[in-house]
Amino acid sequence: SPIMVIPHEAPAPFLTTIDGDYLLRACPNIDDIHIVEDSDEIMFIEMSSLSYSLVEDKVDKFSPFQVARRMNLGTNSQHHAFLRHRIRLHVHDLSPQWSEVEQESDRAVESILSWLKSGRILLWQPKNAVRRALVHVLGEPSTRQLIRWIRNLYQRVQ
Repeated sequence: SPIMVIPHEAPAPFLTTIDGDYLLRACPNIDDIHIVEDSDEIMFIEMSSLSYSLVEDKVDKFSPFQVARRMNLGTNSQHHAFLRHRIRLHVHDLSPQWSEVEQESDRAVESILSWLKSGRILLWQPKNAVRRALVHVLGEPSTRQLIRWIRNLYQRVQ
């Protein structure tokens, strides 16, 4: 979530949240955004009771496909760009294992972004309105035709 935002100009009212569409409207140029990539750069203090945990005891592992499906429903081009930034939260110096984990993370991120860029993820959305509209206009397109059309549409809106 953004910690401090200095908008270029008064942005249009945002529709979701500060970490949803507000940042895209307030700071459309990604180069103007600083992303804290290492916990050594910032200090964060949680003002909650001792019984509150910032970290979940159980973390489900999602496949890149599952993450891409979720991202397709509520993210924008800035979120996709943010995904390329490695965020390192640590207390001690980074061990050699960090490199291995980062490589695994990079592969997952590339897979997620590949799913999003290809347009194939839209084929898997429940009750997909785009697919229904295409079927109505074009008849039942082949998967290849559908992917090509969605990819072209995605490139136009980027």
